[in-house]
Amino acid sequence: MKDFKKTRIAARNYWLKSTKRKRYINDITFSSLECEWQNLYVSNGFHNSFYCSLGEWNSHITDILSEETYDKYDFKTPRYNQALFRYYTRLLLISSEILTDFQDFLILLTGDKQKHVRTKLSISPHNFTCQELFTFINNICKHKAGEIKKFKYHCLNHHINYIFNDSILKHTQPTVNINNIESITLVGNEKIEVPKLEDILKQIINCYSVLDNYLKSNYKNVIAQLAKFEKKT
Repeated sequence: MKDFKKTRIAARNYWLKSTKRKRYINDITFSSLECEWQNLYVSNGFHNSFYCSLGEWNSHITDILSEETYDKYDFKTPRYNQALFRYYTRLLLISSEILTDFQDFLILLTGDKQKHVRTKLSISPHNFTCQELFTFINNICKHKAGEIKKFKYHCLNHHINYIFNDSILKHTQPTVNINNIESITLVGNEKIEVPKLEDILKQIINCYSVLDNYLKSNYKNVIAQLAKFEKKT
């Protein structure tokens, strides 16, 4: 049996290492990409609010991953699963906001449509696309009441159960999951399959990489767009 604590700590370590953050009362981001962008792509004497605000906002992820309340819970016990699902939901909701920040910033810089940007932000190969993650969050965590023909959490939650991909527990039951949520034909006994913490974090970290590569290649072409976020200090 795998307890949640090991999963949380592993995800937290992965997040801090990948984003080059250090945890104190607030995240220390001196070595992070946000500060690197500030140093490389902002004129002397100016400050870019997007980079700085992104660094501060994304500390919400570290806050959640540092929460020890559920460390004694396991993935096997139904009453624990309800609590753990709420934990994953909070991470997914914050992740949705972060993904939207990256998406909208890239739309501003590139002029591309949302669909095209989400394709760019996707990891290949990965267990799901960026669009699939948005769809899962929108139906399970955000817009939970709606068309009954689609899987909407509040419409179909008759004491629904959960399967966590972070668990080592095997299952054979049908599930509503991140890959089939728009295509599944519901029978009525499906469980919700919750994606791994690290898989969610990998999608966010890939957004960092996509934006970093774009700035490296196109900074001089988007100075005018970036100026909207800059202020003399």
